[in-house]
Amino acid sequence: MKIYNAVVITTLLYASECWTLLATDLTKLEIFQMSCLHRIIGVTRCDQLRNDTIRHRCMDQATVGNRLRWFGHVCRMDDSCLPKQLLWAGPDGWRCPPNAPRKKWKDQVTADVTTHLPRRLYRDPLMAAADMTAECGAWQGLRCDITGIN
Repeated sequence: MKIYNAVVITTLLYASECWTLLATDLTKLEIFQMSCLHRIIGVTRCDQLRNDTIRHRCMDQATVGNRLRWFGHVCRMDDSCLPKQLLWAGPDGWRCPPNAPRKKWKDQVTADVTTHLPRRLYRDPLMAAADMTAECGAWQGLRCDITGIN
């Protein structure tokens, strides 16, 4: 997605501030964008997915990739760093407000990782993923498997 945004979109929209777009021109731009997104996530027209679904998948891949990259970074931090302390030990005596979201960031990372871990590691997928972050090659491979992005 980074290359797509940096190269394809900027080239496509070069000097677009001067354009007078007709409805047909806008339609052609949207068709080109969707064909690029189809190729990026590996979906063919035979799959018959709606454009909203394709855009949603692209956004999901980007957010999951960013979340897992940050998780790996925090796990490799020194034990004295505040983000790592907050990840593994919640504040004592602190309760969530009643209107706070029930799903926590750690729960989301666990859900992201669980789908691609071997079955034997399901007992504690977050700790298994944290152990994998020590080996950058294995962690990067798992991240690429989950997001589909290198």
